[in-house]
Formats: sequence, structure tokens, C-alpha cells
Amino acid sequence: MDVTEINGSSVPKQEAEIKKKSKKKKKTLEAEDGKHSNNIRTLEDGLVIEDLSAGNQDAKVASEGNKVYINYVGKLQDGKTVHSNGEEKPYKFKLGSEKVMRGWNLGITGMRIGEKRRLTIPPSLCNNGGKSVVELPKDSTIIYEVELVKVR
Repeated sequence: MDVTEINGSSVPKQEAEIKKKSKKKKKTLEAEDGKHSNNIRTLEDGLVIEDLSAGNQDAKVASEGNKVYINYVGKLQDGKTVHSNGEEKPYKFKLGSEKVMRGWNLGITGMRIGEKRRLTIPPSLCNNGGKSVVELPKDSTIIYEVELVKVR
């Protein structure tokens, strides 16, 4: 038996069912992509936070005043590594302190132990009290991949 499509042409019933299934698959893929984009958020100051992997749900959440321990790699937008603790011990600092760039304070707040985030930090947040944390080309955005190792 033939089924008539909207444009007036007729196609076998099996073919029509296959087309319907294809449309459903496309919608599912779009929904999955949409769900993934919920893992990326942009704050008013331009900081982009992307959740890469979830931490331990029972672990302590990093909040201002906590001492946090992180592993990180910072790269320019062209992929050149500019800042990393590599093979060293995790870097520790007091969250909310002025000793680290404001982008870290904002982007690490709310993380759980084991969680990984990508922080795209605009030039305005790559400083602490007006000084640059690392030597960078002027007006550089840095992309950090950060893993929270410990919270005290």
C-alpha cells in the first residue's frame, strides 16, 4: 500500500515509516546536544565554565575561605601551554584570596573533589589586584583545565 506525502508524491508504506524513524533520531540527537550545552555556562564577567567530569557527590564542596588543592593546565587559545603544575604536587591556595587570579576564585567555587572543569578566563579576570599572575601576551584569554584534588 502506498502513502501520500505532503507534497503529493506517493511512497511505499515501509519507506514512509523509515523516514519517520529518521526524523525521531534527529530530534534525539538535538536533545542530547542541548543537554550537553547545559554543562557550559557563561558568567556576566565573561568567564566560561564547562563541567568536564563530575566529582564525588558526597565530597565537600569548595567554597570561599576553604583551602583547595588543584591540578591544572593553562593554555592560550592557540593551544600553547603557558601555565601548569605538571608533575608537581597539587597547587594549594585559599579560595577567595587575592593571591590567585579572580577567574580561578570564581570558576573553582562550587566544585567537588574529583570534579574537572574547563575555565575560559578573559583578560579582565586573569589578574589579582591588577597584577598578571603569569606573563602573557597582552589581552590574552587563558583556557584552564582544572581538577579539584582536595578541600580543607
